[in-house]
Amino acid sequence: MEHRLLLVSDSPALAGSLEALLAREGIAADVTGDKGAALEWLHSHRASVVIVPCARDDREAIQLLEEVHSLASSTRRLLLTERADLETLQSAINMGAIHYFVRLPWNEEELLATVDGAATRFIQRQRQESMAELVHHQHQELEALTSQLTTMVERRTRQLERAKREWERTFDAISSPLTQVGPGFELLRVNLAAAAQADKPVRQLPGTRCHESLFGRVEPCAGCPLVASSGGGRGDAEIVDERSGRVFRLSTYLFEEAGEQSKFVCNYKDITQEKQLQRAVVQSEKLAGIGQLAGGVAHELNNPIGVILSFTQFSKESAERLGDEELLDNLVEVESAAKRCKEIVAGLLDFSRPSVDLKQGLVNLNEVMEKAFFLVSTQRATRNLTAITEYDRELPLVIGNRNQLMQVFINLIQNAAQAMSGSGELRLKTEVGERGRAVCEVTDQGVGIPPEHLSRIFEPFFTTKAPGQGTGLGLSVTYGIIDAHGGVIKVDSKVGRGTTFKVVLPPAPAEE
Repeated sequence: MEHRLLLVSDSPALAGSLEALLAREGIAADVTGDKGAALEWLHSHRASVVIVPCARDDREAIQLLEEVHSLASSTRRLLLTERADLETLQSAINMGAIHYFVRLPWNEEELLATVDGAATRFIQRQRQESMAELVHHQHQELEALTSQLTTMVERRTRQLERAKREWERTFDAISSPLTQVGPGFELLRVNLAAAAQADKPVRQLPGTRCHESLFGRVEPCAGCPLVASSGGGRGDAEIVDERSGRVFRLSTYLFEEAGEQSKFVCNYKDITQEKQLQRAVVQSEKLAGIGQLAGGVAHELNNPIGVILSFTQFSKESAERLGDEELLDNLVEVESAAKRCKEIVAGLLDFSRPSVDLKQGLVNLNEVMEKAFFLVSTQRATRNLTAITEYDRELPLVIGNRNQLMQVFINLIQNAAQAMSGSGELRLKTEVGERGRAVCEVTDQGVGIPPEHLSRIFEPFFTTKAPGQGTGLGLSVTYGIIDAHGGVIKVDSKVGRGTTFKVVLPPAPAEE
């Protein structure tokens, strides 16, 4: 059910959280920051529900709702309060200032149920008022039926026109392109979404052909159900807009059966993101299989490396006894290389080992960043990186899942290496931030991120990389991990100069 809500709050953070919660449930809300703006909005709009969150003094909020009551008595009024006592709230309810109240911080299910109930009650009241008004008009018409016959006919005509406009508005309110198609693929009627797809005014589309106007095709779309239809029923097909790459699922419904002159209703649902998700899932499954294979290979390499180390150490003893300095130097190099291989294998095994129930504990972010860079630096594409590390030894420990946090920094370091094409200066830095928080920075000297992309880099499946080089999930997963740990991730980038990702996590409680 769609609602027209008004949210009044002088706290951008509180208003943003509440607006986001409502948006997830498909409920749109207009937001104002103060009393004056809210009353001005109500003078020109009709709200089903007015929501006023208040984290401090409730008197001003209740006073605002009293004025809303005077201005729009049928609007339902909801107060979100943290401090008000029951006596104050009961008094406000008795005076008619508020209908509902919810305690802060809110429970999502309780708040959404309250908002939905309030909107439903508003709609019911509107219907009751409309019904009462209709009954009143009918009574007047019956009383003056003989003398006002002409007036009644005119009123009925206006009602038909209003019904026609309402039907047209309903048609236009559908977010997917919707058309009525007649013989020869001729567009008879279209909604606003179809006009947006065609990038033409609505009134210019009737009389044109659907495939030409909507998709820029000379011939009908491949697989179009209307091609094979001869007055049949429903059909489905997938249509690709080759100009934009968007994919639509076309569903056709018989509107008026008249043989070759039949008319159809065509609904185009955009399934581009669904297709991207399917491809991403397949790619993720491939990556998971590769990860399992790498873990198995690393495990199998552990034993031979141990044997190499053991025999190298035995051979060193023999070389020392024989006084063969050249052989001894060679064996030292072999031992060093074998130990490095063992460290790499151990790191891979540690990172690939699943975290049981995502168990959390005390984590040293200096060690996690160092380990993440060590694992990434073993890849050929990153061997030419020049790493500059500035680790604050006073950095507080944090509570988290070590493997998940390591995945965060592996993603950031790999992205930095790709931005610099595998060579350049990579800076890893940690420091103590405000309120004792742990701050970690990964800075590159790469190509940078264009300003128009900065607001979308954490969206799932958004990527500027070439096909096959990225799924668009790395930064999305990184954002989710940091958010789940109670932290934030920020980005500062300048095109041609480089990018800095800053991860801020709360310190572990003192008792930990």
